[in-house]
Order: sequence, then C-alpha cells, then structure tokens
Amino acid sequence: MRVLLDCRMATWSGIGRYTTGLARALAARGDLELVQVCRPGEDPPVGPGPNSTSVNAGAHPFSLRGALQLGRLVVAAKPDIIHSLHFPTPMPLDRPLVVTLHDLTPMVVPGVLPSTVKRTIYRRWNIRATRRAARIIVPSQATAQDVSRLFTVSQHKLEIIPEAVDDFSCGPIASLEGRLADLASQPYLLSMGNTKPHKDLPTLLQAFSLLASSEPDLRLLLVGAGPPGYIDRNTAKAPPEIRARVSFTGWVEDTELRALYSGALAFVFPSRYEGFGLPPLEAMAFGAPVVCAEASSLPEAVGEAALFFPSGDAPGLAEVLRRLLHDPALREDLKRAGREHA
Repeated sequence: MRVLLDCRMATWSGIGRYTTGLARALAARGDLELVQVCRPGEDPPVGPGPNSTSVNAGAHPFSLRGALQLGRLVVAAKPDIIHSLHFPTPMPLDRPLVVTLHDLTPMVVPGVLPSTVKRTIYRRWNIRATRRAARIIVPSQATAQDVSRLFTVSQHKLEIIPEAVDDFSCGPIASLEGRLADLASQPYLLSMGNTKPHKDLPTLLQAFSLLASSEPDLRLLLVGAGPPGYIDRNTAKAPPEIRARVSFTGWVEDTELRALYSGALAFVFPSRYEGFGLPPLEAMAFGAPVVCAEASSLPEAVGEAALFFPSGDAPGLAEVLRRLLHDPALREDLKRAGREHA
C-alpha cells in the first residue's frame, strides 16, 4: 500500500512529535510504501530507502497555495491513501483521506486565536477536513467529544488512538552545558514555556510564588523562549529574589530536553485544555513525577500515574507541590508508575 504522509509540519512542536513518531513507526512495519511531503531544506522523518521517499512542498501548509501544491503532489504520487497529520488537506482530492485532528483549541478556548479572519479560516479548514475524510483520528475521548459536537458529520468517522512517546524517549540524553547546566545546578521544577492562554502559566507562576518562600533552593524552569517581562508581570507580588528563581530556558535540543526531564524534581503541566498532552508522558518516560491540571484530556493521558490539582487553582497547586517535595516515597511511587504508564 502506498501512503502519502503530510510531513510539512515535522519540525513544529507537538504536531512535529506526532509526525516524526508516526512516520518512523509506519516505516518500521515494512509492508507500506511511504511518500513523505516535506518543506524544502528539511530532512524527512524517514530517510530514503526501498519503502520510503520524500517530495518537497514550499508553500505554507495553512495557505490555499499550500493546499493546491499538496494536491498536485498527490496527483503525481498516486497514493492509495493520503494521511493529513493536521487539519490542512489537499485540493483537489480524489483519493481516500485520513485526517488526524489533535484538538480544536482555537474554537474551544477564547483568546487563543484573537483574529476573526484567522478563526474563520481555521474553522473552514476543519469543516473541509471532517467532510472529506473517510476516517478521522483523534488522540482522546475529550477531543472526540469536541469534534463530534462541533462537526456532526464526523461522528461515524472518528477513531480514538492515544498518542505515545516511544520514539522520543529512546533518543540520546545530553550533558547539560553553559547556562542550562547552571539553571539545573539547583533543585528545580520543570514546565513548558508556552504562554498561550490555555496553557495557564500564570497559575503555575502564582503557585511557585506561594511555595518558594519555604523552599529557598527551589527553581522553576520553563522550557522555551518567553516574552520579555512575562515573568515579572505574572509574579508582580512576589519578592525580587523569588522572581529571580524563575527562568525560561530558551530553545533547547531534544537531547537537552531529555536531560532536563531526567533531573527535575517534578514536571508541572497547568494547561486548561489539551487535545492529548504529550509533555507529561515525555516527563514520565524520564522519571520525572508529574503534576497536572485536572482538565480536558489530561486525566486520559496520564491515568493514575500523576497528581492532579483543580484547574486554575494556584493555592491548590502549591499545596500539591509542597506535599510532593516533602514526601520522597510519593516521588518514587510516581516515578515508577509514570515510567510504566508512558
């Protein structure tokens, strides 16, 4: 069977993890021929081989030009099945289509996509995807409910396939150097540094401010590059010495991220809405105890291998973290349960 995979977003966060892991897992089967559509200058998830090839498409995946370009590649490749790994789909379309819809965040969470024009375009892309797809893969029951509620035509097409981190977790771990080594030289909590509204970093920052006065050596590291002044704005009531213990790491390599997971006292995920939530599973795979909000798909993703706090409750989060920090046996139980769950 010849399968065309839309890998144009393979270097993005989140969708990139899914794209890379799925492409490699499909290639490992040995009974499929993969045609990977990639952006120019980017390596395909699976290198050239007897059962894998790649073609380039330079237009942005979310653009009309990108859809038409993908459509021309479909005509040339003549696949048996097309798998769009995000909501953009090829134009025209004359072959069976599978679409993965990871979430509907811009339609469900106010403020994530403020532009009316962009929200309209996003909705139309998803309408096309749900109408034209023969099957729609979603990663959680929570996302299945959102998709079936907003696009009733999709209900009989949905397949819930949870995601995993096996591809990421088997990669190498770096020795941290320079600034990262300095940041990780003291006990630290780790989280993702995405500042979009639904990720709810302000709740985590407020919780850390409540916790930090009684934990003088504790740091909070946020993976990624934060907007200037973001920490100060969201910890304005905290003393300067506490604010100084919160840091964005800047961009990190996967090898460095694995090391940060491995060294964390806990991984904290305060997000109010997720289609699935891969970072908690990544953290579990490297032995970090996980604390996350009891919201949307996260209970599905982490099962009974994490501690929960009420979404948006900073004092509640601070109390859960205090309990975890002062209970070594609980941390060991969570490490063991997390590795097994991941």
